[in-house]
Amino acid sequence: MPSPSQNIECTLVVFSITGNNVLGFANEEDVRNQINAVVVQTEAKHVILDLREIEYLQSAGFVPLLSLRRLIQQHRQGRVILCHLQRDVHEVLLLTKMINEAGDDTAPFEAQPDVPSAVEALRPDLEKASYV
Repeated sequence: MPSPSQNIECTLVVFSITGNNVLGFANEEDVRNQINAVVVQTEAKHVILDLREIEYLQSAGFVPLLSLRRLIQQHRQGRVILCHLQRDVHEVLLLTKMINEAGDDTAPFEAQPDVPSAVEALRPDLEKASYV
């Protein structure tokens, strides 16, 4: 008999990174492992990351973000949307070309102001999802 986790399938997962205002050296491994484990277990195709509590993004903070993107893109052809970006985090992501404001898809991540806006941006993809 399959375990319950083998029957879980989810089109969209929303994560809030909490407990620390910095995403970087001190927590990147834990954040990466936790997010990737849930994405693998649920077979999520799209991910929304709510970063409202993150005030600073250190270079090591890119590791969990890029690891998640690689997992979603390579195995699921899905999308990763970042939302609730603090001003400094938004600026760093723009300067490093991790997000863009032009609306094209050349940046690795999309940005939306909040979770409802991120869900709305995914609506066409979510409506295509088949449910059994």
